Amino acid sequence: MGSPQNAVRLKFYGKKTLARLLSAKQTGTYINEQPQVKFELAYDDEKGRTHQVSFKKVISLLEVGITQQEQIAIFYLEDDPQRIALVSDLEV
Repeated sequence: MGSPQNAVRLKFYGKKTLARLLSAKQTGTYINEQPQVKFELAYDDEKGRTHQVSFKKVISLLEVGITQQEQIAIFYLEDDPQRIALVSDLEV
């Protein structure tokens, strides 16, 4: 996701879709005793094109179940399909 400006852009201009979870693996890094996980996702945009994205995220131990889901709700930018954010990260 990157900067706060990117988060705002994704939330208000991004397209919402469901991504397929291809893999979720611990990186071996922990921040405040919370594991960092590398996610591999695939999703289809509005035009039917499939995109595969990879990103790392620190997961709360209370939310570790996300690594077992088959699908995860995301926002993506139509003009930059590699830039995504999890819907759950942008909820207020």
